[in-house]
Amino acid sequence: MPTCTAGAFANAPGMRFCGACGKALEAIGFAAADQAILVDGKATKSVVEARLRKLLRAAKADDVVYLYFAGHAFAHRGASYLVCADAASSDLAETSLALDWLAAELERSAFGQLVRFFGVSP
Repeated sequence: MPTCTAGAFANAPGMRFCGACGKALEAIGFAAADQAILVDGKATKSVVEARLRKLLRAAKADDVVYLYFAGHAFAHRGASYLVCADAASSDLAETSLALDWLAAELERSAFGQLVRFFGVSP
């Protein structure tokens, strides 16, 4: 599930990559129906979590899971987070995607292979 956030940078080269990433994944066998490309306001915490849960719970041993995130990340009190489109600056830790949560979801999944790319900045 490629997940991209762009905000004010929608025309930046990295953000144009989101659509190109989907097409490249199709070319190597990832059907468009099996992709969820979430850009800008679509990449809210609840949507990202729901899509990841659905994807990871449906994954089988011969599946390859591809995760791509471009956006901001931060660490707080020993935990790391990815900032989603609806993150509140007054409560970042509670309104961002905790990497501990993602790690637990990945651990429960039966996928065969994981390809993960996080292009993050503080």
